[in-house]
Amino acid sequence: MSGFAIVVQGSKTRRVPIEAAVREVGADLIWVHLDTAGDETARWLREQAELGEVAVAALTAVESRPRCDAMGQGAFINLRGTAAEGVSTVDPLASVRIYAHAGQVYSVTRHRLEALGPVIEATEAGTIADPGDLIAEFAAEITEALDPMVAALGDSLDDCETDMNLQRAYSLRSAVARIRIDAIGLRRFLQPQRVALEKLAALPGEGAA
Repeated sequence: MSGFAIVVQGSKTRRVPIEAAVREVGADLIWVHLDTAGDETARWLREQAELGEVAVAALTAVESRPRCDAMGQGAFINLRGTAAEGVSTVDPLASVRIYAHAGQVYSVTRHRLEALGPVIEATEAGTIADPGDLIAEFAAEITEALDPMVAALGDSLDDCETDMNLQRAYSLRSAVARIRIDAIGLRRFLQPQRVALEKLAALPGEGAA
């Protein structure tokens, strides 16, 4: 099991060992991130972080469809964004599962997310004050990282329209079909992701604040 823990207290941020994070008291935000979802991670979340079984199962689930659920006094949200460069996976997208409650945030990824680095930088720079800020930063960075992918699809369609002629009809149809498949893939998770964020915004603030 690997990852990191960041503690935010007032205007100060500091990294602490993961094992020590659960013993922190009086902090505005304790963020523990784990970059694997195996049995060791589940055991640590259950035994050391003392999270309930429902939260542990959600954080370590294989299923990656965006969703948001209230869980006791906390909230769980699963978001998808572009995978970090160099990540070996057939899917260009990666998931981050986040559980927030009582000033604490636990996040888990199976593949490194491109948005993770900027979120860490924002947290250590002191611009993240609480769990709500952290989740909002994840959503903003994921959206920003996806913009070039969406723009590229639009550019590809524009190129097809520009090159439209009878001699290239077959190859253009193939290109449009590939673009359509990519667009369907994005839409398949962007719509539920929007719904998940809207649902999170509507939840009572006590759990995630």
